[in-house]
Amino acid sequence: MGYNPSDVDNRTIAEVMLMIEVRAEAKKADLVQQWKVARWQTAALLNVHSKKLIKPTDLFALDSDKPEVNVPLEVDEATLELWEEWDRQEMEKYNAAQSASN
Repeated sequence: MGYNPSDVDNRTIAEVMLMIEVRAEAKKADLVQQWKVARWQTAALLNVHSKKLIKPTDLFALDSDKPEVNVPLEVDEATLELWEEWDRQEMEKYNAAQSASN
């Protein structure tokens, strides 16, 4: 379930970091969905035996129940310059390897 070297060889550091972030968000969303399903199933089973209606949110709260406030992350100029330097170095290595193989 990880990345193959070919997935990241020709990408910049920023692109690889974005890939990692997207994968982490997808895993978190999947986990939250599993908890919501478990909560709903439990409420449905309890409602068969209860006289009072039990809502899934009555059982336990999830962080995803609260409205999400999306705060964009700020990247300072020094970090951007460092990323650009890494990208330049990696491109030089890649170009040197391509030249050597030809």
